[in-house]
Amino acid sequence: MLVGYTVKLAMVVILYIYMYSVNASRDREASTAVDDAEDGTLKESLAIERGMQDMTELDNKGFRYAL
Repeated sequence: MLVGYTVKLAMVVILYIYMYSVNASRDREASTAVDDAEDGTLKESLAIERGMQDMTELDNKGFRYAL
């Protein structure tokens, strides 16, 4: 049972590191990319709209994981 909890904890940590690195990577890409939507709230609303159009997080570059 202790081994199971240890494996579960390790997987949660690995998932957190993955989501953090993807968020950081997308933030770097967004800061270097030149978009028509310069305003942060406009970019956020565009990302939400793309999410409502059934785009996955891989296709929607405005998506950020909630940590």
